[in-house]
Amino acid sequence: DLAEALAAVLQDTAARVTRFEVARGQGNVARAIRDKLAEMLGPVSRRDVEGAIAYGLQAGLLKEIALEPTTRGRARVELAAAQ
Repeated sequence: DLAEALAAVLQDTAARVTRFEVARGQGNVARAIRDKLAEMLGPVSRRDVEGAIAYGLQAGLLKEIALEPTTRGRARVELAAAQ
């Protein structure tokens, strides 16, 4: 399914992106991830990707990694495969 495919793509690419970047296709890396998913499964909508991320986190396929807070006090939370 989409969550498993997303976990596989994230593991293969070792990309450092947030869940919002992937869902929206923001940036070159996130766009490449979305393109790879489209190659594997056909066209995927933003809503499909957001649902897959939520399911993947809940099922343990994906994990979120909080990095050090930025100068504005907010931490960047990146999405990764749970392995």
